[in-house]
Amino acid sequence: GFFAVDVTDATTPSILDSINSAGLGGTPSDAVVAGNYAYVLINALGLVVVDITDPASLSIANAGYAPAAGTALEAFDRAGNRYLAIASGRNLLLVDATSPAAPALMQTVSLPNFDTAVDVALSSDGQTAYVAGNGGLYVVNISSIGNAFIVGASTDVTSLQSVAVIGSYVYAASSNNGMQVYNIVDGTDPQMLGAYVNGDSFSAVKVVGAQIYLMGDGGI
Repeated sequence: GFFAVDVTDATTPSILDSINSAGLGGTPSDAVVAGNYAYVLINALGLVVVDITDPASLSIANAGYAPAAGTALEAFDRAGNRYLAIASGRNLLLVDATSPAAPALMQTVSLPNFDTAVDVALSSDGQTAYVAGNGGLYVVNISSIGNAFIVGASTDVTSLQSVAVIGSYVYAASSNNGMQVYNIVDGTDPQMLGAYVNGDSFSAVKVVGAQIYLMGDGGI
């Protein structure tokens, strides 16, 4: 399900409200919060928009599923509109979510060689999407919604499961090659700088300040 949790006291988190999987219509695979809405991916079914204006009284804003199923998503605003970038099968989907009641698919960007998109992260200016795929890291120019295109890639390391972007660096977790660090100063040619490999199969990476948090077989 989807939960709103009060973490004012980090030692005793408390649930304010929730919508169970039955209410959502399926099991969530990822969610992102932007403004007064949470955008929730429901496995292979599509997108559900949840109104979180009052965290103690959650409600679904859209009727049925928006046509944008996937495994991971990010939200970004541009010129007063809200958009979503969604890793979906062999594609990156760009969705106009300006109207919470009716998100609309704007473009599908297909990965080369029938690769599968697993995760997506955005540059700080929202102009570039970095897609983690089974075949490597892909760089997508999304500066023009409807005319997005792949501008570069690094396929030295495969089986990427999660990706995070901080400044001029991309951190990518792999299920069989540890965590990779890429320099993205040249937006069309990500350069691998180094890696952290300890034998774990990593499934998620988050960067907070100077700390990197990895989730893998051995824990966090």
